[in-house]
Amino acid sequence: MTTLSAQAQEENNKGDKPRETYLTEATRPRGSHILPAPPSFTGEEFANDLYYYQWGKAQRQDQHLREELIHTDTTGIFKLFSEAMGIKMSRKMTPEIYKLARKALDDAHEAVDVAQKHFNRTKPFVKFHEESLKPEGYIHNFKDKGDSYPSGHATRGWMMAFVLSNVAPERTEPLMNYARQFALNRVIMGRHWKSDIDAGLMLAAALFADISACEAYQKQLIKAKAEYESIR
Repeated sequence: MTTLSAQAQEENNKGDKPRETYLTEATRPRGSHILPAPPSFTGEEFANDLYYYQWGKAQRQDQHLREELIHTDTTGIFKLFSEAMGIKMSRKMTPEIYKLARKALDDAHEAVDVAQKHFNRTKPFVKFHEESLKPEGYIHNFKDKGDSYPSGHATRGWMMAFVLSNVAPERTEPLMNYARQFALNRVIMGRHWKSDIDAGLMLAAALFADISACEAYQKQLIKAKAEYESIR
């Protein structure tokens, strides 16, 4: 069984350490206020989600792609975005960039948690009682926690792209392209609906607008830019 490395656990913030954020519960945009309700499983809008679910299901039959998807699910987000950023990133190698992005990612975590509890949407593999792809390979875990909408991975992926593009504007195109694929992988894996990842983009954009206006963010951004220039 493949397990998360210590670094991946830290970077994905799955430990017990309290989250450090730029925004507070009072100032953080609420997904329930800015996101549309997810498509009803019986409504016409669900047709697009259903199409992408079937598309993703067909995609993950490819062995090479399955291995790539498992890799992205077991690797820290800073390492995953390093190629698009053009430099190797980690807590030790790029501490200023790490600090800048880590707090923004923690804001995304907090916002996603609140939104998922509000919308309480069923994940696709649970809805259809079918296989999905996880680090262990294909699994049959149909316990529904109602945490499909919005996609946490998509929200954090887009947040990462927004923050890093702020640090290195010339890397915006590869960063945005990678964030899009990072989000779409969740659909291919059968872990999220297409509308889940679309909502992740909307939530990340709203969060970043407020985060980027924070004085603490702007001060850390100066340090992160200087670090990037010294490495580049």
